Amino acid sequence: MQELCKALLTGVSCTRFVADLNLGAQLLMIATLWVGYYFARTKQVPKHRNVQTAVVIFNIFFIAFVMVTSFYAFVVLGGTTGGTVAILMMGHGVLGIIAELMGIYLILRMRTQWLPARLRVRNFKRFMRLTLGLWTAIVVLGLGIYYFRYLGQSTPVAVVVEDTPTPPPPPTATTAPRPTLPPSPTAVPARGVLTFANDKGLNDKATVKLSNVPPAAAGKIYQAWFASSNVALVASAGEVKVATDGTATIEYIAPDAANLVALYDQFFITIESAAATKPSATMVFSGQIAARLSGEVKNLLGSASDTPDKVGYAVGLHDQSDHLLIHAAELRSALDRGNLAAIKRHAEHLINLLEGKKGAEYGDSDKDGQIEDPGDGFGMMGYIEQIGLHAQAAASAPDATDALKQRAAEIQIEVANMKKWAAVILKDSLTAVGAQNVESVRASIAEADANARFLVRGQDKNASGKIEPVADEAGFQQMYPAVQELAGLALTPLQFAQAQNLPTATPPPSPTATPIPQPKSVTVLMKDFAFKDKAITIDKGTTVVWVNKDPAKHTVTGDIKGTVDSKDIAVNGQFSFTFNTPGTFAYYCEYHGDRGGVDMAGTVVVK
Repeated sequence: MQELCKALLTGVSCTRFVADLNLGAQLLMIATLWVGYYFARTKQVPKHRNVQTAVVIFNIFFIAFVMVTSFYAFVVLGGTTGGTVAILMMGHGVLGIIAELMGIYLILRMRTQWLPARLRVRNFKRFMRLTLGLWTAIVVLGLGIYYFRYLGQSTPVAVVVEDTPTPPPPPTATTAPRPTLPPSPTAVPARGVLTFANDKGLNDKATVKLSNVPPAAAGKIYQAWFASSNVALVASAGEVKVATDGTATIEYIAPDAANLVALYDQFFITIESAAATKPSATMVFSGQIAARLSGEVKNLLGSASDTPDKVGYAVGLHDQSDHLLIHAAELRSALDRGNLAAIKRHAEHLINLLEGKKGAEYGDSDKDGQIEDPGDGFGMMGYIEQIGLHAQAAASAPDATDALKQRAAEIQIEVANMKKWAAVILKDSLTAVGAQNVESVRASIAEADANARFLVRGQDKNASGKIEPVADEAGFQQMYPAVQELAGLALTPLQFAQAQNLPTATPPPSPTATPIPQPKSVTVLMKDFAFKDKAITIDKGTTVVWVNKDPAKHTVTGDIKGTVDSKDIAVNGQFSFTFNTPGTFAYYCEYHGDRGGVDMAGTVVVK
């Protein structure tokens, strides 16, 4: 029903449209049932029978294509059984099924001889009246669901700035006639929208678009700021230059690719005499993430308390998705090399990456005495689950807009897709880790690799090269922008304030820069399961230091035995080796590469 609505009514909120359609149909049906009751009371039995039969059959369509899908999206996919709407929907669903079954029973009783005598109720009229009364109660319950879901909450505009209205002049004592003055034109309120995007990091770019902004007073400028809730942390977004048509666009990219959603929850504009390093007290525009949504948005895109590095769930899944692609490719590469031990090792990586430390399959799957987890221990499946729950919670908030609810519904579809693909990868990895020979797991490894790419990049079923963000083939890369829109769409109206005082807080002192001595050796980072400087040239006597920045152990092992051998280098560990003999030295990681420059491998040329 939703897909048909989207195809026919572009730009319309399909969730609300379908709800309106269903409500109108239910009101029409209950009115028709009462007309049928009138026919029964006036002995017009054939008309009564036809009316009741038509309504019961017609209602089957709405149960199957509207009510069930709405219940599934809101309660089942949302994972919630609390809240007024969810409770009403569960009660409505149970009673609705009972009423429909009673209606079907009445049709069979009136129109057929299929029911055996023992199943035919004696007091037929009382049963019919009970069914009509229950159906009426269900429609009233449906009105309650409609009210609490769509009418019982305010829908805020994305960002609005309004001038304080000028009070009318006080009445004068004179009774003499006065000339009528033309009314003053009403000022169009200024408006604005804030959105987040990725530049060099995650959520490190913010764009604010304003319209109908009055020019600043002579000798003054507008200046934009981002701040935390108590202005303990504040950053200037620069001067706001208003065009002649009253529009302005502000683009701010955080230094060091910092996550703006994690750092800030307020945006405001002040009037300054010149570019300032800290805001003055004269704040004219202000806005913040809606209070009821701030927790959900922060948990998704900013910081969550239960993740290993306190990152938001969508941010954590973004980081882990890179590891998923790397180790799925490593698994396929081990298959191509015919290395059964490497196959089992990388299958273990995928299992632990997906499950996390709380997963039932987490551990030393390949039985080599080491638990290897390239992830952060939370588990991709845990991140996916939490994204679905918090997106639904954001959509259920009283200040959630229709647009935000639509984004949350899209996210639920993508979460379901990722759960499906993750389950296939886990199954195939468990098959691979228990393999007795390489050929027996060739199909499983190919399937695991394909589903890893589906989970991260989506599945292009039509081979068009373009994956629609709401289609059933969308994955994480299509979901992440929708999650970002939850933050942008959740801004409350900006308020106009004259000389509004900002909260005072002392920003934390900047750390004193300490000169870093120049290294006397060459450093090679092991990151993203690769040697970042794959080939280096050094002078004789130079020490090379390998530093492990990956969440899994590595080795530096010479292609020629006896040249260089680090053994295991733990996470954040390092290994040093001084090259005193000229020549070319090839090396690789025993866990993630192989001799001859395969995958994680490198070369040192000593002059």
